[in-house]
Amino acid sequence: MDIDLEKIHGGKIETLRGIPGIDLGEPETVRYVSTRKGFTPRKLFRTVVEYKLPVVVQNGAAILEECVITTPDGVVLHAIMFSGDLPEWRHQIETAASELGLLSAQIVADTIVLSDGRSYAISDCDVRVDQCSW
Repeated sequence: MDIDLEKIHGGKIETLRGIPGIDLGEPETVRYVSTRKGFTPRKLFRTVVEYKLPVVVQNGAAILEECVITTPDGVVLHAIMFSGDLPEWRHQIETAASELGLLSAQIVADTIVLSDGRSYAISDCDVRVDQCSW
């Protein structure tokens, strides 16, 4: 017997998962980082999280979320979610991105705000959840 999970859940499965950083409490636990040619999502994550070892984060963890946001002008951003020492993780990710010549970003309300001051409504961006190719 075939089970139609989309019918049970009332919509496409891929649309049920939210965008990291939008839910209440999440904006402080998610940063987006731009990528550049030659960086796979995994390499981007490892480079940013391990930049300038030893990392000052004392506890918690960071994971690469399977969410990619592309701004209207073509900046591709990957989501990194973290827990534990939130200020230290934010500092680690934002500093590493800056020193590597990448952009960091965060979601504020329904807007993604880039570290260079640009901001875009999420609705104007191409958002792909669960589309991260390792």
